[in-house]
Amino acid sequence: MTSKPDIAMELRNVHRTFGEQAVLRDVSLTVHRGQTLVIIGESGCGKSVTTKLLAGLLEPSRGDVFWEGQPLASRSKRQLRDDRRKVGYLFQGAALFDSMSVYENVAFGLRENFKLPEKEIRAAVIDRLRDVGLPEATAAKRPSDLSGGMRKRVGLARAMAMSPEIVFYDEPTTGLDPVMSDVINELILQTQARHHVTSVVVTHDMHTVRRVADRVVMLYPLGRLAPGESQVVFAGTAEELFAVEDRRISSFVRGEAGDRIQELSAA
Repeated sequence: MTSKPDIAMELRNVHRTFGEQAVLRDVSLTVHRGQTLVIIGESGCGKSVTTKLLAGLLEPSRGDVFWEGQPLASRSKRQLRDDRRKVGYLFQGAALFDSMSVYENVAFGLRENFKLPEKEIRAAVIDRLRDVGLPEATAAKRPSDLSGGMRKRVGLARAMAMSPEIVFYDEPTTGLDPVMSDVINELILQTQARHHVTSVVVTHDMHTVRRVADRVVMLYPLGRLAPGESQVVFAGTAEELFAVEDRRISSFVRGEAGDRIQELSAA
């Protein structure tokens, strides 16, 4: 069975454990081509693990991950390597190489995967920096010279350097002030519009959800679910998310403690 043509990536009945600890249980979700899927949920519910499974950076303990309707498990190492070139990843905190300049950070993927003349690499690096609103002079700086917002933008430039078809954003606005957070949100929208990419965003930021989401999935921590209860407690549009009456969802969306104070005290 293959995915529908508009589905770029898919998890089917995926489980993921680390030793004795189960993080994901029987999770199924789809990433539609050309859209932005936002994954939300409390810390520790498996959001980042979900994106790493989708990106092929982790393997499921059980279940299947599909790209373009074909299971990743059926691909050869060479096919996986080629497929991963289609994916860009903005890691939480940007995860830049401190020992390298901004230029070398953005050029890293191009050097590792393609044999290009330096002139082409430099043009690509400068273009990507300009795409994220950074001047050419930034290329000579070290990550330690940059503000948090600038590091995030360099991380996005690096993620976009190889012209990926799918871009993953792991907590792209964490640690940023409201204005810079909105700059990052705007860059997510501009990146999708300019490059026609599919995007997957992990966030706690409800403003980001409102600004960038075409679809939203909310995961819930396994330890607070009954046996057999779905870990995906919401899947729909942002408008539908903010209208939900389920207290597990509405309390998270509104940032209200709700029953969590009693739960934490009992724990």
